[in-house]
Amino acid sequence: MSNHTNLLQTWLLPGVTVLLAIFTGVLAYFTYRMAKSTENALKQNAQLVAETHELVDINKILVESEERHHQEEMSPFVALQFYPEWNHINIDDLIDLSRIEEHIIYLKGSIFNQGRGLSNNGSLYLLCWEDVGIGPCIKIDLPILAPREAWNNKKIGDIECIEMHFIEAVFKQEIINSVGKKEWVVLLVVEDIFKNKHLTKIEPNQKSNCVYTSFDKITDEFYRKLSNRLRR
Repeated sequence: MSNHTNLLQTWLLPGVTVLLAIFTGVLAYFTYRMAKSTENALKQNAQLVAETHELVDINKILVESEERHHQEEMSPFVALQFYPEWNHINIDDLIDLSRIEEHIIYLKGSIFNQGRGLSNNGSLYLLCWEDVGIGPCIKIDLPILAPREAWNNKKIGDIECIEMHFIEAVFKQEIINSVGKKEWVVLLVVEDIFKNKHLTKIEPNQKSNCVYTSFDKITDEFYRKLSNRLRR
């Protein structure tokens, strides 16, 4: 065996084997480090995604809240504005039946938009009650009302009024009875610029002999049910 062969077997092969082992160990170490780095990066990415989703949800809530606030700020609040010189609104004087034989009645006062938003597609309903429920219903359409704008369609002397007509002669006595018994209610249904519907309810307060007014926002489903009920 030559000296070269002995040298190869004695030093070079074991040395190469050791170097390969060292290299393999170093490669394994760096592979482990890369795997851990990848794992940490995935965890951080997952956390970042979760935080991003959370921020998106929070932003969505804020946007929806801001939109609701904006819509509320732009809501119309339509009510019956009474004759300004009246110190006390007596419900016995609120509805004038002096021309009921002509199928005409008057609601004393004006429709007034006291909100900050436009009132659109409005209707006024005067409902009379019977023992079995809703009796005669008189409806008139309302014009578009800007904020702080008032509307009426008749003036009797110095008193601004809303003139309302009914066709059915059979309603006359029922209206007289309902007004006399203070069994009536006025509904104002209007839309804002976002197509949301708003309801104002004006009804007699039997205890104080004046009127009670309430405001509410209603859904389309509620309005459909109300409309169907009023048509009966």
